[in-house]
Amino acid sequence: MKLNQSDLDPIDEITRARAQLDSLLAVLAVYYDQEEDGGDTLSPSVLRGYVWQMEQNVETIEHGLNELLQERTSKHERDRSSLS
Repeated sequence: MKLNQSDLDPIDEITRARAQLDSLLAVLAVYYDQEEDGGDTLSPSVLRGYVWQMEQNVETIEHGLNELLQERTSKHERDRSSLS
């Protein structure tokens, strides 16, 4: 499938948000393991910041997916109308 330039922006947006989400989860996993071993813990305010950022990333992913869906639906409708 060939991607148009208009498809790249939402895909890039989704990819960046997903990579950041993976990184945040990895950091939280490290802190969780350290805490179990008696090491450093995250303060509630830092933990809230991580959760907030993860929520933002999920919203960004949803936004990007909605953009792709709208673009493809519009393209499909244009293609159908041109065949009529």
